[in-house]
Amino acid sequence: DVCSSDLLRLIVKDFMNQKNRPLWLLYLFLCATITVNAQDGLGYAEGLMKQGRYSDANLAYEYVAFKSTEQSVITLAKLGRAQVLKKMHAYDRGLKILGTINLISTADSVRPALVYEMVLLSFLNKDYQESLSRGQMGLSLISDTEYEDPVSLLLALAALEELDLMNVNYFGSRYLSNISNQDLRDKLQNQFNSLISKELPKLKDPEKARKWSTIIPGSGQIYAGSIGDGLYNFGLHAVVLGISGWAFLSGYYVSGWLSGATVLQKLHSGGQLRAVDMCEKKNRLLIQEYAQPIQEFLISAKNQTK
Repeated sequence: DVCSSDLLRLIVKDFMNQKNRPLWLLYLFLCATITVNAQDGLGYAEGLMKQGRYSDANLAYEYVAFKSTEQSVITLAKLGRAQVLKKMHAYDRGLKILGTINLISTADSVRPALVYEMVLLSFLNKDYQESLSRGQMGLSLISDTEYEDPVSLLLALAALEELDLMNVNYFGSRYLSNISNQDLRDKLQNQFNSLISKELPKLKDPEKARKWSTIIPGSGQIYAGSIGDGLYNFGLHAVVLGISGWAFLSGYYVSGWLSGATVLQKLHSGGQLRAVDMCEKKNRLLIQEYAQPIQEFLISAKNQTK
């Protein structure tokens, strides 16, 4: 096969070359540790992942996908690799790998796990729109499977992060609808409806804060909710402008103008960025305060059935 006797002799001979040694070590590792049997290769990679050797498992899964000619084995190897990358917090890389898989042509036994991993990786990557998009396309393919509930929950949580109450209601209700006890299901549904009927928080507009700071230094921070920060920023502008004006009136025209203009420009642009950042932080806090009770309710809802 790949590791022919002639090639192995070449490896041993060239192994003495210090420059080429790392490449041959990698090659020997692949040939010696991954068997020709693809299923054994998958088992070996899975064992590495269970041992916490994620880098080695990633390499092993990649080799199996490269070596195999069976589409089902390639799909399983890609799925395993995405799960390893999830452990390594490389969510974006995992999504790219899963994106190369055709869900429609995937075996029914594997498809639900693929949909779940796609939605979960998008959610962990904080790309909530992508999570919703992948979930909405894939949820119909995994109805009546063990993955329907966790995918519905993830989609409800993703919609909540976007304050998309229509989808929060739809996916949250779908998640609760699978509770077998009708009385408990109705009770939880009523509690859920009460939670999402609360008025949405009024979010700050970061672009509006930036424009206010452009016109009046410090006003963007005040708009974001921090009066003290805004007054401090305005005061700094006034002090720098005053010193620059004094220098100019004292006859230091060039130095007064250049130093004042440079400092004011940096101070002004910094104030704009600060105002935008404060708005975004304020919005995240408002969303968190609104979403947290709903998140806790949905996550704990199924525990009440036990």
